Amino acid sequence: MNSGNIPYGDLSNEDLAMSCKNYDNQAAWDEFRVRFDRLYYGRIASHVIRYGQAVVDDLVGEALYKTVRGISRFDPNQPLVAWLTAIIDNVVNDYLRALRRKQSFVQVSTSDARELASLLNSRGLGSEVALETLREILEDIPPDKRRWAQAILAGVSPYRVSQTFGVPKDAIYHLKNKLEDLLREALRRKGSAIDDAPRND
Repeated sequence: MNSGNIPYGDLSNEDLAMSCKNYDNQAAWDEFRVRFDRLYYGRIASHVIRYGQAVVDDLVGEALYKTVRGISRFDPNQPLVAWLTAIIDNVVNDYLRALRRKQSFVQVSTSDARELASLLNSRGLGSEVALETLREILEDIPPDKRRWAQAILAGVSPYRVSQTFGVPKDAIYHLKNKLEDLLREALRRKGSAIDDAPRND
């Protein structure tokens, strides 16, 4: 710990961390950022830059937050860089695991179209109409809930959707009921359009 007048820039990494245990020591934290920002940004970007700079920035912020919260438990007998690297890697791994879980359920791609078309086909729609109807339904769902809706429409059980997104089951069942209402209304409109179409008899 910096018990004298040694400039923070001259302290060892471990002694700097001990100074940072005083959360209000702005000078120590300023030196910490100068010394370690490159570690945070470089290591995180190497794993997730393909998802965009905004993701990198968000994860750096989360890792720094966890560093601040955990610094009081840092043991100066271990290397600080190793301790920081473990925090960074945990943040990155948590993000990638959550991303894989979401993508496994909610990715709506060309290959998914067949399953969605089959689902809506069972309700009397052709493939082209099925995708059109799907888009119409999703437009009526708030943007923050469209991933849940895509998972439900893809046939994922409400229980699994709830577990994947960390959302109460009641909210998912409510959304499922809303989707069913929207689907019935879309089918009714489509049926009316077909009934009203000119016939070439």
